[in-house]
Amino acid sequence: MELNYEGVLINLGGKSEGLIPKSEMRYIEQEKLDNLSVGDELIVMVLKTGFSRGSDVTPIYSYDKALVREGWDILEKAQNNNEPVEGIILGSNKGGAMIDIKGVQGFIPSSQLMSYFVPDENVEDSSAEIDVTGRKNLEKNLNSKISVKVLEVDQTRNRAILSERALMQELKDQAKQKVMTDLVEGQIVQAKIIGLSSFGAFVDINGADGLIHISELSWNKLNSPSEVVEVGQELDVYILNLDKENKRIALSIKRLTPGPWDEISKSMPVGTKIKAVVTRIVEFGVFARIEDMGVEGLIHISELSDIPDVNPADIVKVDEELEVTVVSLDPDRRRLGLSLKSDPLSQQEPKAEAEEPKAEAEE
Repeated sequence: MELNYEGVLINLGGKSEGLIPKSEMRYIEQEKLDNLSVGDELIVMVLKTGFSRGSDVTPIYSYDKALVREGWDILEKAQNNNEPVEGIILGSNKGGAMIDIKGVQGFIPSSQLMSYFVPDENVEDSSAEIDVTGRKNLEKNLNSKISVKVLEVDQTRNRAILSERALMQELKDQAKQKVMTDLVEGQIVQAKIIGLSSFGAFVDINGADGLIHISELSWNKLNSPSEVVEVGQELDVYILNLDKENKRIALSIKRLTPGPWDEISKSMPVGTKIKAVVTRIVEFGVFARIEDMGVEGLIHISELSDIPDVNPADIVKVDEELEVTVVSLDPDRRRLGLSLKSDPLSQQEPKAEAEEPKAEAEE
């Protein structure tokens, strides 16, 4: 092997020699090129044989085309075996990023990028355009390595579509599956809040993600998870359910604290006057929530006024705050009877249980 101004002279065995022109060595790493020496081996593709029109000529070979052929083989094998591949970031455009895999230029749509671009959750089609911040971040990392999964490969169309997101999700699922084998329902483990949404809080448990539904964050009714937790917070969680088939972990933090019905007899005995907010108006009365306790009670129509046969909607309105009196309490059956009367206990008449629906804690 010899390197000169024309390229690299190679020996194919015996007395056969050939030339790899510099124009066919564009994909060789500079460090590898600088360190080439006699005796090194290269994989090449034949461009021109050593015999043309009856005379001997110097055979011409290509390192680049051999590398590209190897690149397509790597991509096709990776797709068939569902394996990841590693590439080099070449650049980006509005649609995503271009990477090189052994001379083959592949494309990662912006929706499939994770390391350098996070889609805006307020944009309906986050794959439409990679944002400026993402492009600048990618441009700062040109020639950096990135691992991806192969979504589509078609050598005849010179097309290779890749995904970093799919690989990250697969690795995440594998880690989650491993963690889930060590967890059991009813167990208490430490977790870290990694995200909030309108319906709950996402947490990380040793690399596995789980969800605390908003109804499991507190015994009280919440408008937003941010009222009780924040991103980055570490806390103990109770494992409600493990769905190993769908890789879902349902968690709770309210189950680690006493429920309102556990102590309601001590904090609100019969005769207690307390503030309540009207939540529903029905034909047989009004439901009102004790905010401090997170429980809902029933003001039966007969307890709305000293005047008989009233229309509940004429007495109160939804969201109105009232001062009520506890007239009956059954923690075991989660029933709470309330009254708006001025002196409800003086002439209280028992009401048929069938008429009084169950009032429960907010869940």
